[in-house]
Amino acid sequence: MASGNTAINLTPKNKYNHVTSFPGTILRVNLNVGEIGDVQDRLKEFQQDGAKIASQIKGSGNRPPSAMSLLLRKDYK
Repeated sequence: MASGNTAINLTPKNKYNHVTSFPGTILRVNLNVGEIGDVQDRLKEFQQDGAKIASQIKGSGNRPPSAMSLLLRKDYK
């Protein structure tokens, strides 16, 4: 991920910080889809983890899902 003058590169074993000059924000994700497993199970796990994290953030409240997350869910039904 890079934004402005900072970038971070995360690997399964390391974290690297970089100085950049990127006008904006960019996110690049590489996934090993062979290790995802059952998509429905993983999406449910992500939803549960997200709900747990949100419950620990003061002021996050009970916000409805975004339009994009609803579209993603529709694609995986």
